[in-house]
Formats: sequence, structure tokens, C-alpha cells
Amino acid sequence: MGQYYFPTIIRPTGEIYHFDPNHFGSGLKLTEHAYVGNGTVNAVLSELHDGDRLAWVGDYADFSEFCRINDRHFTSDNQLFVDMLSYIMHHDGHGGNTLFRPPRYILNTTKNEYIDMEEWTVDHVPAEYILHPLPLLCAIGNGAGGGDYYGPDEEACGRWAFDLIELSDEEPAGMENITGWYDFRE
Repeated sequence: MGQYYFPTIIRPTGEIYHFDPNHFGSGLKLTEHAYVGNGTVNAVLSELHDGDRLAWVGDYADFSEFCRINDRHFTSDNQLFVDMLSYIMHHDGHGGNTLFRPPRYILNTTKNEYIDMEEWTVDHVPAEYILHPLPLLCAIGNGAGGGDYYGPDEEACGRWAFDLIELSDEEPAGMENITGWYDFRE
């Protein structure tokens, strides 16, 4: 059986926004919706504000694995994680505007890194479908079910989960461009 993913934004106020890919015409499995231009990805990008934390949470997610990958020092009973998973499992989803122009730069202000989406899409042509790096870098639970990402650089999945993510049309100064670090292809 496949693992279902629910993108989740946590605002600085503690509000949690959960996205159900079905509401955007997408499948629930990671590789069914983690593509450039996909309605789920665009909805998440359109709702993301400065100071928000983002994760693509799989329903098979193992929090201890997330901590290991991200060198986080939480306990398995971390209340934020427990509350977030409870929210995901008991809510119908969150709507969003999928008609917008995606930003050029995706910034991880926690790790001081960014991805240039223009460079990303050029580097991945002529792929029929271009995987979007944000869902994969923010995926918690990847590798535990069908429909997960098992391609090159699979070990990078989850590296940005719950980090502070921002969007910009201006190239960030003083941050490291990691666009060429990963080759997320199926």
C-alpha cells in the first residue's frame, strides 16, 4: 500500500495549515503530486509566508528518522509533532489559490540555502515531468511506502522538513545556492 503525504505549514503563531492533494486534483502519494506546476505544490507555495515552517508529512512518518536526518534534538513525544500528526489525520484539508506565478527562488533561512527554480527546470529538461525539489526536501517518511521517491539523491529527502522557508523573486545575498546539489529524477 502507498504512503499518503499532506503538506503542512506551521505559522509562527502556531496555526497549522494542512493541504489535501485530492482538493487540487492530485494523488496523495508523494510522486503523484511533487512536480513543477502541480496544483498541490502551487497551492502550498501560494500560502507560504515568511516565518512559516514547512513539511510534507507522510502518514508512515517515523519522527525518530526525521530527527536523525535533520540532526534535531526532539523526543519522540514532541508535542508539536504529535499535534501536527493528529491534525493531519483528523481534518479534511485546506483550500488555496492554485492560480499564481511561482517564485523564482525558494529560500531555506534555517540552513541559509536556496534553490533557483529557473536553473532547476533548465537543468532537468527534457524530462517529461520535472520533480519539484521542495516536496522532496521537506518530505517526512520517504522510503516507507509505495509512491515514495526512490530515485537519485533519495537520502536528501526530508533535509528541509520543518525549516523556515521563504519565497523570493530576487536572488538572495549571502545564501548558498544548492540548486545543483541534487538530482531528483524518477
